[in-house]
Amino acid sequence: MNNYPLILSALVTCSLLAAVPKQAAAQPDLQLSVADLAAAPRTNWLTHGGSLSNQHYSPLDQINRDNVANLKAEWRVHLDGSGIGPQFSNEAQPLVHNGIAYVVTGENDAFAVSIDNGEILWRYDAPLPEDVG
Repeated sequence: MNNYPLILSALVTCSLLAAVPKQAAAQPDLQLSVADLAAAPRTNWLTHGGSLSNQHYSPLDQINRDNVANLKAEWRVHLDGSGIGPQFSNEAQPLVHNGIAYVVTGENDAFAVSIDNGEILWRYDAPLPEDVG
């Protein structure tokens, strides 16, 4: 199986996450309004697609055609082998809030990862049966 697209996607995601302004990783502030979710993403990536309009667009301009070739990963994280079995093919877009990336694997496990250093802050193991297909 060719993992190149998955690896490339992970590198681009890590590079983009590294470009997001870093904030203190305190307790999540879950008081989000519709306006927060509808706004173009500038400091957080709160919904799939970046906002309720699902445009996958950010008005940030730190990464552009002139410097995109210079991107490099700041860190990488292994999610303890979650979701790599052949029966798991789901992919999810990380959500970012206050310096924490929330990632769900194909195995439906959820991880909170520090944007600063890639440290896994917590993990939720989904109780999927072994014979899920």
